[in-house]
Amino acid sequence: MWHDILSNRQNDNLERSNKLTAMRIDDISDLADVLAVAERMVWFKPPLEALADHRLFLTHVMTYGIDQDVTVARKYFTDDQFRELLIHPLPGIFDAHSWYHWHVVLGIDPVPPLPRRFG
Repeated sequence: MWHDILSNRQNDNLERSNKLTAMRIDDISDLADVLAVAERMVWFKPPLEALADHRLFLTHVMTYGIDQDVTVARKYFTDDQFRELLIHPLPGIFDAHSWYHWHVVLGIDPVPPLPRRFG
C-alpha cells in the first residue's frame, strides 16, 4: 500500500516536472542572461544545474528576483509554468509578499494560504 502511494507521488512529481522542462530558446547564445540570473537566484548550485531544476529556479526568481530577473525568466518560461508553481508550490521558499504578488500578477483568485514546510 505505501509503495503504491509513494509511486503515485513520484509519478505526479515527475509529471509536474515534465510540464516545466521546456524552456523557450530561440538561440543557444541567448542563454547568457538566464544563466546569470540562475547563478544569482540559486547560488548554491551551478547555473546549468539550477536551470535543470526549473521548479526551484522559478520559485527563487518569484521570491528573490528583482524586476530584471523576472523579465529574463519570462523570456524563457511561460505564464502557465509560473502558475503551475502557485498551484503546486515548493514549500518553505515563498514569503507572504511574493505569494500574494504572483497570484495577483497571474490572475489567480482567491489567493490560498501560503504553503508551509512541516517537520
